[in-house]
Amino acid sequence: MEENSFQSEQNKNRVELWNLSVRDLFFKYVRFIPLFVIQWL
Repeated sequence: MEENSFQSEQNKNRVELWNLSVRDLFFKYVRFIPLFVIQWL
């Protein structure tokens, strides 16, 4: 039982980390979208 709860806790942390990194990348690229739009116009 102990191991199982520890495992799920690890998985939760991993998912949160992944979501953070994806969001971080998303916001980094969102700032560049206007530049690309301006260049293509």
